[in-house]
Parts: sequence; structure tokens; C-alpha cells
Amino acid sequence: MEPLRSDFADDAEMRELLVEFAEGLKETIAVLMKSVEEKDAPALRRVGHQLKGAGGGYGYGSITEAGARLEESVDAADGVDESVQKRTGELILLCQRARLGVQDF
Repeated sequence: MEPLRSDFADDAEMRELLVEFAEGLKETIAVLMKSVEEKDAPALRRVGHQLKGAGGGYGYGSITEAGARLEESVDAADGVDESVQKRTGELILLCQRARLGVQDF
């Protein structure tokens, strides 16, 4: 899996914040996985919304975009359908890649 680097990865002042954000993604991934398993659409929407806002602030535009797509999928679906599951998987993968991207700091 290829690491996902933040746009701010070369900014020494941001490194500690990026590491903290990436560490928080471990719990976020667990919440996403549990929410898909339990078909908890409101929780998936909430996490998608949170990452839509936070991703860009930490230099992860792709996480922002994926969070927005998940939020939109939940809004358009009746429950946790195949589209919501797909969007959740995409977001989980980006979060995992972001965690890898800070390991070389």
C-alpha cells in the first residue's frame, strides 16, 4: 500500500499535528469498520462529515473528498447499501495510507 503524504509533510511546524491526526485515524478506521458492520448509517455520515472538514486542514484533500462522497452516499441511500459500503472502504483505505505517510517523520 502506498503511503499518502500530506501537503504539509515538509512543514516542520506541522509534523507533530500530522502525527497526532494520523494516530487519531486509527480509532476513526475502527469506528468506520464497526459502523459498516452494524449498518449504522448515522455514524457513517457523521464520520464522513468530520473527515470532510478535517482532511483538508491537515493537507489531505483526498480524505476531504472521500469524506464528502461518503456523506453524500449516506444521504442518498436508504440505510447502508452497496454504495455506502464502497465509499466507506475508499475512506478507510485513504486513512490507512495517511497513517503510513507519517511513519517516516
